[in-house]
Amino acid sequence: MAVKLFFRGDIRDPSLRVSAGGPPRDGVYFALVTNTTPWTYAGSLPLQPTPSSRFELGLDAFALTNSSHPLTGWVLSQMFFPKGLPAIGDGYLTWHDLDSLEISSTHPRAFQIDGEYLGERERVNFHSVPKALRIIC
Repeated sequence: MAVKLFFRGDIRDPSLRVSAGGPPRDGVYFALVTNTTPWTYAGSLPLQPTPSSRFELGLDAFALTNSSHPLTGWVLSQMFFPKGLPAIGDGYLTWHDLDSLEISSTHPRAFQIDGEYLGERERVNFHSVPKALRIIC
């Protein structure tokens, strides 16, 4: 499922803007927000775009700022390594431990939460709510 997310849809549309505390970042092709790692699994393989993400912290985010197939393939392959995707790299951005962030678009874009399609949106706001859930292991 995760691999399909990278190559399905209009990955060549840089209409997203991520506002996460600092100057907004325009020209984003794909963005996701996490609160734990791994983000998802491809079979038994964990996919880690934000390997420092933890339930106990704020939100983490990943944004693809270049849509070339070689770069996207490299980024995706790094997410499968045990250490996950490095926090800093060419063609993408990551943010760590945020209280809130906003992802907006110049036109409606597909939006989903936990694999559930929620329609098209032009703006989505995310807020961290510490200790909103009690995790029992």
